[in-house]
Amino acid sequence: MMGSSRAADSSIIPTMRMDALVSVLGVRSVWLVLARVVCVVWACCVCVVLWCQPYEDEEYRLGPNDVITVRVGSESDLTTQAPILYDGTISLPLIGAVKVGGLTVSEAEREIKRLYVDGGYFTDLLVVTVNIFQYRPLRVNVVGFVTNPGQYSIRPGDRVLVALTLAGGANNSVGDLRRAVLIRKGSGEQIPLDLYAMLVKGDLSQNYRLEDGDVISVPQQLNDAVIVTGAVPQPGRIAYRDGLRLSDAIAAAGGMIPNVSMLSKIQVQRPVRNRPGQYERFEVNYVLFTAKNDWTQNIELRAGDILYVPTTKTPDFNRINVLANILFTLNALTARNFNIFPRF
Repeated sequence: MMGSSRAADSSIIPTMRMDALVSVLGVRSVWLVLARVVCVVWACCVCVVLWCQPYEDEEYRLGPNDVITVRVGSESDLTTQAPILYDGTISLPLIGAVKVGGLTVSEAEREIKRLYVDGGYFTDLLVVTVNIFQYRPLRVNVVGFVTNPGQYSIRPGDRVLVALTLAGGANNSVGDLRRAVLIRKGSGEQIPLDLYAMLVKGDLSQNYRLEDGDVISVPQQLNDAVIVTGAVPQPGRIAYRDGLRLSDAIAAAGGMIPNVSMLSKIQVQRPVRNRPGQYERFEVNYVLFTAKNDWTQNIELRAGDILYVPTTKTPDFNRINVLANILFTLNALTARNFNIFPRF
């Protein structure tokens, strides 16, 4: 009886803990946390898959500190394991220095064969095989608003998401995932990176293969934000992201103040595009969404929106403007912003 009682008790512990979590945070907050966990786990799985994928030597260009094995026909005494020197050359029996730096494996095989044949050592039927015995260490720099900026060693064939993972990911509160840049060493070419599309939407079309000396730069977010003011526990600035909805903003602001917040009369002040200083104003009944699942009231927000949760039926738009201006000014003057809803 004792054993069965313990088994029964242990079986309900997870349920009790989840109920407690819901009671403390609220249903929407719990779903928000779970969504973030799923997103992070998905991103990590993508990076692990990419890390474990075999690398095709044909796409790799040889360089200093690579070590290659060269087999010349069936002549075992001509088999050489050679490090590539800083000038891109290796030393082979009979033909001496051969420049292979910058070549693919196939190109190196053809060049070595040409030198042996042109030197009169073998006929054109010679088969030369080149294998990479040891890759040189590749290094990339991840800079800007990431968790741990710095230089990281990667494997040949690694891509952008691997380097971003090594750097701990973008700093969600200030890093702008949509405006990251990949800077190629040598050419200085700057390739736009939408890390948000990669991590959140699963679009890997910009998950480029990295080269030695590449730089990934994650800039600071522009002043794209949504302001929540009025009768909410935590009024302030929320970093804007694609797909941000009213429910996200309300949850980020701490939800409602019981018996004070009038969520049925939320006022939205939205900047008119291409008309600086002009706003359109409309009202949203958030209660219809929470009580009746009316998704038309859970509107998608835009950068620059100002939300006002009133305590009366007659919101003061002058007060809304004053509160918003104060928040934006404080954010500009302080190093620590008011971002209380880190982007995924």
